[in-house]
Amino acid sequence: MKKKIIAVIAFVLVVTGVPFCAIKGDEAARARAKEAAESQNKEWYKEANACIDAGEYEDAIKLLEKLPTDYEDSRYIIPYAEYCKGVADKEKIEQLYRLTWNFPRENEYTGKYSEKMQTAKAETKAQYEEYTEQKEKEKREEIKKDVPYKGMERKNLWRLVEMAGLAML
Repeated sequence: MKKKIIAVIAFVLVVTGVPFCAIKGDEAARARAKEAAESQNKEWYKEANACIDAGEYEDAIKLLEKLPTDYEDSRYIIPYAEYCKGVADKEKIEQLYRLTWNFPRENEYTGKYSEKMQTAKAETKAQYEEYTEQKEKEKREEIKKDVPYKGMERKNLWRLVEMAGLAML
């Protein structure tokens, strides 16, 4: 009888103990996997910042895009890295200006690159406004070459008519 009781107790312990150990082992494996992922993310983030500082913007973008969207301030740094890549690739001012639209507002991000972003945004906006003014001026000059042009003053129109010998008098 003692052997039967010991066998039943051993059986109960095995039946309850094995799943318990399996659950605990699974939890430990998940914890290790989470820890490894966090370590990898930290490494990628550090490496991405080093790439930006070294001017290797494409590599920085690739590393930052591997990170979860809510990791540290990566979602704010990606637009800056794209802008820097655009500057390095000598993109046109229109494209650079569009890239600054994705920069965070001043109060949203106060990290390592925030001052550089705000400076780049202000300088790019000023250059873009200067560029658009120049383009508008060139367009007005081009329109003025077409004689007569819409909006031409009446006295100048008559002067052109007289110069062309088309006066009806």
